[in-house]
Amino acid sequence: MAEVLKRTAAFNGVELTGRTLVDLLAAANTDDEAFEELLAYRAPHWLAAFDLIDADRGSLAGQKIDDEGTKADRVRRSVTNSITAMRNNRVIAVGLLREISDAMDHGDRPPSQIGPDGLPTASRATRAWFNRTFTKESGTRSYRKQSATENTTSGQPSAPEWEPQDLDAPEAALLTRTDPADSATDTEESDTQALERLRREFERHILMLADGVGELPEQLEEMSERAKSAGLDYAIDAKQANEWTLTLTRMLAALRKIPESVMSISSPE
Repeated sequence: MAEVLKRTAAFNGVELTGRTLVDLLAAANTDDEAFEELLAYRAPHWLAAFDLIDADRGSLAGQKIDDEGTKADRVRRSVTNSITAMRNNRVIAVGLLREISDAMDHGDRPPSQIGPDGLPTASRATRAWFNRTFTKESGTRSYRKQSATENTTSGQPSAPEWEPQDLDAPEAALLTRTDPADSATDTEESDTQALERLRREFERHILMLADGVGELPEQLEEMSERAKSAGLDYAIDAKQANEWTLTLTRMLAALRKIPESVMSISSPE
């Protein structure tokens, strides 16, 4: 926490707005004060609790080993860097904070990854995903606060609507997300609505695929390390290796055709 707070806070003390967490989360997309309070006083603890960042990078042991104590190639970054990177990716950052809050209110379940629209995806949030989404490099850039109008004008995704529920109702979730594009009351989907839905689904599949591919090298490396630690000569047998290789080869063949297909249905530059 001390790494995130400004030096003036040590002299003047910490001054909070007094607003409830539900109010802060609901307003964070467009309210800079709410967003900054969440980043400074909530995000460091929440992210560390779900192992998305390191709570303390000061100890030598923390810099040499990972969570399982098996390797020393983790991305080292300060809490300040992580928070700054979130500040520069506001839509996903707010979505992640809402998702973590919801996860904590439902038995500390694993939080999900957040898509570019600020909504949870089907994939679990991991440290690798966090580092790819909120890159270390983006944590070093200066921050210029943007209004909702600026975000829309620049082509950034608009923030999804978020409706807090009655916290005393056991059957109600803390977070209820509604997508305006899905609120049509017509029983039959129009061509325009279908096109928008397909766009969202295609983008979601791409992001999920990208996240999964990014984790494959890490998983292979960990399997190798675990096999060595267990005294095994190999992590997998030849049959499994052949099956995986064949599947990957088929995937690559299919993926090679997709970029050209995407460009064939796009507008001219």
